[in-house]
Amino acid sequence: NYNSYKIDANLISISSISPLDEARLENYNFIIDITGIITPKDLTINIGDYSQNIKEFDGSLFEKEFNNDVATGLLENDNLFLNVSSQESKVGQYSFEDSSLDYILNISNQLGEEVSDCYDITFYGGMEIGKVIFSTRDLNLNDVEVVYDGQMHVSMLNGQLPSGISVRYYFQKDGGDREEIIFDNGILKFAPVDVGTYNIYANILSDGNYSIVGEIEFTSTLTIAKRRITLSFGELHFEAIGIKTLQIDSRESEFNISNLPLVNSHYLKGTISTNDEGVGKYSSESLIKDLNVYNEKDVDVSENYEIVCNGSIEIVHYYIVSF
Repeated sequence: NYNSYKIDANLISISSISPLDEARLENYNFIIDITGIITPKDLTINIGDYSQNIKEFDGSLFEKEFNNDVATGLLENDNLFLNVSSQESKVGQYSFEDSSLDYILNISNQLGEEVSDCYDITFYGGMEIGKVIFSTRDLNLNDVEVVYDGQMHVSMLNGQLPSGISVRYYFQKDGGDREEIIFDNGILKFAPVDVGTYNIYANILSDGNYSIVGEIEFTSTLTIAKRRITLSFGELHFEAIGIKTLQIDSRESEFNISNLPLVNSHYLKGTISTNDEGVGKYSSESLIKDLNVYNEKDVDVSENYEIVCNGSIEIVHYYIVSF
Protein backbone atom coordinates (compact mmCIF):
# COMPACT_ATOMS: atom_id res chain seq x y z
CA ASN A 1 0.00 0.00 0.00
CA TYR A 2 0.93 3.65 -0.36
CA ASN A 3 3.38 4.62 2.43
CA SER A 4 7.08 4.94 3.33
CA TYR A 5 8.86 1.78 4.46
CA LYS A 6 12.29 0.90 6.00
CA ILE A 7 13.77 -2.22 4.36
CA ASP A 8 16.48 -4.37 6.02
CA ALA A 9 18.56 -6.33 3.44
CA ASN A 10 21.32 -8.94 4.13
CA LEU A 11 24.13 -9.24 1.55
CA ILE A 12 24.09 -12.85 0.41
CA SER A 13 26.76 -12.79 -2.34
CA ILE A 14 28.75 -10.51 -4.56
CA SER A 15 29.53 -11.56 -8.08
CA SER A 16 32.52 -10.68 -10.25
CA ILE A 17 35.13 -10.85 -7.45
CA SER A 18 38.19 -13.05 -7.03
CA PRO A 19 38.01 -16.29 -5.04
CA LEU A 20 40.37 -14.79 -2.46
CA ASP A 21 38.15 -11.77 -1.91
CA GLU A 22 35.09 -13.99 -1.79
CA ALA A 23 36.66 -16.01 1.01
CA ARG A 24 37.30 -12.88 2.96
CA LEU A 25 33.61 -11.92 2.79
CA GLU A 26 32.95 -14.64 5.32
CA ASN A 27 34.48 -12.32 7.90
CA TYR A 28 31.74 -9.68 7.38
CA ASN A 29 28.01 -9.43 8.04
CA PHE A 30 26.57 -6.77 5.68
CA ILE A 31 23.37 -4.85 6.65
CA ILE A 32 22.09 -2.36 4.07
CA ASP A 33 19.36 0.20 5.01
CA ILE A 34 17.03 1.03 2.13
CA THR A 35 13.96 3.28 2.29
CA GLY A 36 11.28 2.57 -0.33
CA ILE A 37 8.21 4.66 -1.29
CA ILE A 38 5.09 3.35 -3.03
CA THR A 39 3.35 6.35 -4.62
CA PRO A 40 -0.49 6.56 -4.96
CA LYS A 41 -1.97 5.35 -8.20
CA ASP A 42 -3.85 7.92 -10.29
CA LEU A 43 -7.61 7.28 -10.38
CA THR A 44 -10.26 9.23 -12.24
CA ILE A 45 -13.90 9.05 -11.17
CA ASN A 46 -16.47 10.49 -13.56
CA ILE A 47 -20.13 10.05 -12.54
CA GLY A 48 -21.46 11.60 -15.77
CA ASP A 49 -23.06 14.90 -16.70
CA TYR A 50 -26.34 16.47 -15.57
CA SER A 51 -28.39 14.68 -18.22
CA GLN A 52 -27.27 11.32 -16.81
CA ASN A 53 -27.99 12.23 -13.19
CA ILE A 54 -31.26 14.14 -12.90
CA LYS A 55 -34.31 13.84 -10.70
CA GLU A 56 -37.46 15.87 -10.16
CA PHE A 57 -37.66 18.13 -7.13
CA ASP A 58 -39.28 16.43 -4.13
CA GLY A 59 -37.86 18.45 -1.24
CA SER A 60 -35.06 15.98 -0.49
CA LEU A 61 -31.35 15.82 -1.33
CA PHE A 62 -30.38 14.07 -4.55
CA GLU A 63 -28.49 10.93 -3.49
CA LYS A 64 -27.08 8.30 -5.86
CA GLU A 65 -24.71 5.32 -5.62
CA PHE A 66 -21.96 4.35 -8.10
CA ASN A 67 -19.51 1.44 -8.53
CA ASN A 68 -16.45 0.46 -10.58
CA ASP A 69 -18.09 1.59 -13.82
CA VAL A 70 -17.32 5.26 -13.09
CA ALA A 71 -13.61 4.66 -12.35
CA THR A 72 -10.64 4.80 -14.71
CA GLY A 73 -7.35 3.46 -13.34
CA LEU A 74 -8.78 1.13 -10.72
CA LEU A 75 -6.78 -2.06 -10.14
CA GLU A 76 -8.47 -5.17 -11.45
CA ASN A 77 -9.08 -6.79 -8.07
CA ASP A 78 -10.16 -3.60 -6.25
CA ASN A 79 -13.78 -2.67 -5.76
CA LEU A 80 -15.23 0.83 -5.52
CA PHE A 81 -18.34 2.04 -3.73
CA LEU A 82 -19.30 5.72 -4.07
CA ASN A 83 -22.30 7.52 -2.57
CA VAL A 84 -22.81 11.05 -3.91
CA SER A 85 -25.38 13.59 -2.68
CA SER A 86 -26.25 17.21 -3.41
CA GLN A 87 -25.56 19.70 -0.64
CA GLU A 88 -29.01 21.27 -1.04
CA SER A 89 -32.47 19.98 -1.84
CA LYS A 90 -33.67 22.85 -4.05
CA VAL A 91 -33.77 22.95 -7.84
CA GLY A 92 -30.33 23.46 -9.35
CA GLN A 93 -27.15 21.90 -10.73
CA TYR A 94 -24.52 20.42 -8.42
CA SER A 95 -21.04 19.28 -9.44
CA PHE A 96 -17.65 18.20 -8.15
CA GLU A 97 -16.13 21.09 -10.05
CA ASP A 98 -17.95 23.71 -7.93
CA SER A 99 -17.66 21.64 -4.72
CA SER A 100 -21.44 21.41 -4.30
CA LEU A 101 -21.49 17.60 -4.03
CA ASP A 102 -20.73 15.54 -0.93
CA TYR A 103 -19.57 11.97 -1.19
CA ILE A 104 -18.66 8.81 0.75
CA LEU A 105 -15.99 6.68 -0.96
CA ASN A 106 -14.75 3.19 -0.17
CA ILE A 107 -12.22 1.23 -2.22
CA SER A 108 -11.34 -2.23 -1.00
CA ASN A 109 -8.96 -4.91 -2.25
CA GLN A 110 -9.67 -8.59 -2.73
CA LEU A 111 -9.03 -9.19 0.98
CA GLY A 112 -11.66 -6.62 1.92
CA GLU A 113 -9.04 -4.13 3.13
CA GLU A 114 -9.65 -0.38 2.71
CA VAL A 115 -7.20 0.91 0.11
CA SER A 116 -8.71 4.29 -0.83
CA ASP A 117 -5.55 6.04 0.38
CA CYS A 118 -3.57 4.17 -2.24
CA TYR A 119 -5.15 6.23 -4.99
CA ASP A 120 -4.73 9.86 -6.03
CA ILE A 121 -8.33 10.55 -7.06
CA THR A 122 -9.78 13.21 -9.34
CA PHE A 123 -13.57 13.63 -9.45
CA TYR A 124 -15.67 14.81 -12.37
CA GLY A 125 -19.37 15.07 -13.16
CA GLY A 126 -22.58 16.55 -11.80
CA MET A 127 -26.14 15.99 -10.67
CA GLU A 128 -29.27 18.06 -11.26
CA ILE A 129 -32.54 18.53 -9.39
CA GLY A 130 -35.10 19.61 -11.97
CA LYS A 131 -38.30 21.60 -11.60
CA VAL A 132 -41.62 19.89 -11.02
CA ILE A 133 -44.28 20.51 -13.65
CA PHE A 134 -47.39 21.96 -11.98
CA SER A 135 -50.54 22.30 -14.07
CA THR A 136 -53.18 24.87 -13.11
CA ARG A 137 -55.79 23.03 -15.19
CA ASP A 138 -57.82 21.91 -12.15
CA LEU A 139 -57.83 25.30 -10.42
CA ASN A 140 -60.75 27.74 -10.60
CA LEU A 141 -61.91 31.00 -9.04
CA ASN A 142 -65.68 31.27 -8.67
CA ASP A 143 -67.83 34.39 -8.59
CA VAL A 144 -69.14 35.30 -5.14
CA GLU A 145 -72.27 37.22 -4.13
CA VAL A 146 -72.84 38.29 -0.54
CA VAL A 147 -75.00 40.77 1.37
CA TYR A 148 -73.19 43.54 3.18
CA ASP A 149 -72.37 42.46 6.73
CA GLY A 150 -69.52 44.77 7.66
CA GLN A 151 -66.99 41.97 7.13
CA MET A 152 -64.20 41.56 4.56
CA HIS A 153 -64.85 39.24 1.63
CA VAL A 154 -62.86 37.62 -1.17
CA SER A 155 -63.33 34.77 -3.61
CA MET A 156 -60.75 32.04 -2.96
CA LEU A 157 -59.04 29.78 -5.46
CA ASN A 158 -60.36 26.20 -5.52
CA GLY A 159 -57.93 23.31 -6.00
CA GLN A 160 -54.95 21.58 -4.42
CA LEU A 161 -51.65 23.47 -4.27
CA PRO A 162 -48.26 21.93 -3.39
CA SER A 163 -46.19 23.64 -0.71
CA GLY A 164 -44.00 25.43 -3.26
CA ILE A 165 -46.94 27.11 -5.03
CA SER A 166 -48.61 30.17 -3.51
CA VAL A 167 -51.38 32.57 -4.50
CA ARG A 168 -51.43 36.35 -4.30
CA TYR A 169 -54.85 38.03 -4.45
CA TYR A 170 -55.82 41.50 -5.67
CA PHE A 171 -59.08 43.40 -6.06
CA GLN A 172 -60.17 46.23 -8.31
CA LYS A 173 -63.30 48.34 -8.08
CA ASP A 174 -64.87 50.46 -10.82
CA GLY A 175 -61.76 50.43 -13.02
CA GLY A 176 -59.52 51.78 -10.26
CA ASP A 177 -56.08 50.58 -9.30
CA ARG A 178 -55.46 47.04 -8.20
CA GLU A 179 -55.01 46.65 -4.47
CA GLU A 180 -53.47 43.62 -2.83
CA ILE A 181 -55.62 41.55 -0.51
CA ILE A 182 -53.68 41.01 2.70
CA PHE A 183 -53.67 37.83 4.79
CA ASP A 184 -51.95 37.28 8.12
CA ASN A 185 -51.60 33.60 9.02
CA GLY A 186 -54.63 32.83 6.87
CA ILE A 187 -56.77 35.60 8.38
CA LEU A 188 -58.03 38.42 6.17
CA LYS A 189 -56.55 41.77 7.12
CA PHE A 190 -57.42 43.87 4.08
CA ALA A 191 -60.13 43.05 1.53
CA PRO A 192 -63.39 44.52 0.14
CA VAL A 193 -66.02 45.41 2.76
CA ASP A 194 -68.39 47.98 1.28
CA VAL A 195 -71.19 47.47 -1.24
CA GLY A 196 -70.05 47.24 -4.85
CA THR A 197 -68.82 45.01 -7.64
CA TYR A 198 -65.17 44.01 -7.50
CA ASN A 199 -62.86 42.19 -9.86
CA ILE A 200 -60.83 39.62 -7.94
CA TYR A 201 -57.48 38.41 -9.30
CA ALA A 202 -55.56 35.33 -8.12
CA ASN A 203 -51.95 35.17 -9.30
CA ILE A 204 -50.14 31.80 -9.12
CA LEU A 205 -46.54 32.02 -7.88
CA SER A 206 -43.75 29.43 -7.69
CA ASP A 207 -40.90 29.29 -5.18
CA GLY A 208 -38.56 28.37 -8.04
CA ASN A 209 -38.87 24.62 -7.66
CA TYR A 210 -41.95 24.36 -9.89
CA SER A 211 -42.56 25.10 -13.54
CA ILE A 212 -46.14 26.34 -13.95
CA VAL A 213 -48.11 25.15 -16.97
CA GLY A 214 -51.45 26.78 -17.78
CA GLU A 215 -53.08 29.98 -16.55
CA ILE A 216 -51.12 31.93 -13.96
CA GLU A 217 -53.85 34.52 -13.30
CA PHE A 218 -57.48 33.72 -12.53
CA THR A 219 -60.27 36.31 -12.33
CA SER A 220 -63.72 36.38 -10.79
CA THR A 221 -66.36 38.86 -9.66
CA LEU A 222 -67.20 39.64 -6.06
CA THR A 223 -70.58 41.34 -5.56
CA ILE A 224 -71.46 42.84 -2.20
CA ALA A 225 -75.16 43.75 -2.24
CA LYS A 226 -76.89 46.34 -0.07
CA ARG A 227 -78.32 45.20 3.21
CA ARG A 228 -82.11 45.69 3.12
CA ILE A 229 -83.65 46.71 6.42
CA THR A 230 -87.22 47.68 7.25
CA LEU A 231 -87.99 50.43 9.77
CA SER A 232 -91.49 50.11 11.24
CA PHE A 233 -92.93 53.03 13.18
CA GLY A 234 -96.64 52.16 13.12
CA GLU A 235 -99.66 54.31 12.18
CA LEU A 236 -99.37 57.65 13.92
CA HIS A 237 -102.17 60.24 14.36
CA PHE A 238 -101.79 63.96 14.99
CA GLU A 239 -104.67 66.37 15.60
CA ALA A 240 -102.73 69.60 15.17
CA ILE A 241 -102.28 70.93 11.64
CA GLY A 242 -98.67 71.44 10.52
CA ILE A 243 -95.73 69.49 9.18
CA LYS A 244 -95.04 66.54 11.44
CA THR A 245 -91.51 65.21 11.99
CA LEU A 246 -90.47 62.02 13.72
CA GLN A 247 -87.04 61.81 15.35
CA ILE A 248 -85.69 58.35 14.56
CA ASP A 249 -83.05 56.51 16.59
CA SER A 250 -82.93 52.74 16.29
CA ARG A 251 -81.33 52.51 19.69
CA GLU A 252 -84.69 53.44 21.21
CA SER A 253 -87.14 50.65 21.80
CA GLU A 254 -90.17 52.11 20.02
CA PHE A 255 -88.62 51.61 16.61
CA ASN A 256 -88.53 48.14 15.13
CA ILE A 257 -85.94 47.04 12.57
CA SER A 258 -86.94 43.91 10.64
CA ASN A 259 -86.19 42.00 7.42
CA LEU A 260 -82.46 41.96 8.18
CA PRO A 261 -81.08 43.44 11.38
CA LEU A 262 -78.54 46.20 11.38
CA VAL A 263 -74.96 45.00 11.44
CA ASN A 264 -73.81 44.59 15.01
CA SER A 265 -72.90 47.97 16.59
CA HIS A 266 -74.50 49.93 13.70
CA TYR A 267 -77.41 52.26 14.38
CA LEU A 268 -80.03 54.13 12.34
CA LYS A 269 -80.69 57.79 13.00
CA GLY A 270 -82.54 60.64 11.28
CA THR A 271 -86.00 62.07 10.64
CA ILE A 272 -89.23 61.21 8.84
CA SER A 273 -91.52 64.14 7.95
CA THR A 274 -94.77 64.80 6.16
CA ASN A 275 -94.46 66.62 2.88
CA ASP A 276 -97.39 68.90 3.74
CA GLU A 277 -99.02 70.38 6.80
CA GLY A 278 -102.60 69.76 5.79
CA VAL A 279 -105.10 67.23 7.02
CA GLY A 280 -104.70 63.76 5.53
CA LYS A 281 -102.99 60.44 5.78
CA TYR A 282 -99.41 60.31 4.62
CA SER A 283 -98.16 56.87 3.63
CA SER A 284 -94.53 55.81 3.93
CA GLU A 285 -94.04 56.34 0.18
CA SER A 286 -95.00 60.03 0.44
CA LEU A 287 -93.06 60.82 3.60
CA ILE A 288 -89.76 62.69 3.43
CA LYS A 289 -87.01 60.55 4.89
CA ASP A 290 -83.60 61.70 6.05
CA LEU A 291 -82.16 58.55 7.50
CA ASN A 292 -78.57 57.43 7.88
CA VAL A 293 -76.77 54.43 9.31
CA TYR A 294 -73.60 54.83 11.36
CA ASN A 295 -71.03 52.32 12.57
CA GLU A 296 -69.49 52.03 16.02
CA LYS A 297 -67.09 54.87 15.17
CA ASP A 298 -70.02 57.11 14.13
CA VAL A 299 -68.92 56.91 10.49
CA ASP A 300 -71.75 57.11 7.96
CA VAL A 301 -72.12 53.74 6.24
CA SER A 302 -75.55 54.40 4.70
CA GLU A 303 -74.37 53.51 1.18
CA ASN A 304 -74.28 49.90 2.30
CA TYR A 305 -77.96 49.82 3.30
CA GLU A 306 -81.32 49.90 1.57
CA ILE A 307 -83.78 51.37 4.07
CA VAL A 308 -87.48 50.63 3.70
CA CYS A 309 -90.03 52.38 5.91
CA ASN A 310 -93.26 50.81 7.06
CA GLY A 311 -95.81 53.09 8.67
CA SER A 312 -97.94 56.20 8.15
CA ILE A 313 -98.68 59.59 9.65
CA GLU A 314 -102.23 60.95 9.71
CA ILE A 315 -103.17 64.57 10.47
CA VAL A 316 -106.79 64.96 11.47
CA HIS A 317 -109.04 67.97 12.14
CA TYR A 318 -108.66 69.54 15.48
CA TYR A 319 -112.12 70.48 16.82
CA ILE A 320 -112.79 73.16 19.43
CA VAL A 321 -116.22 72.78 21.00
CA SER A 322 -117.61 75.94 22.62
CA PHE A 323 -120.85 76.45 24.53
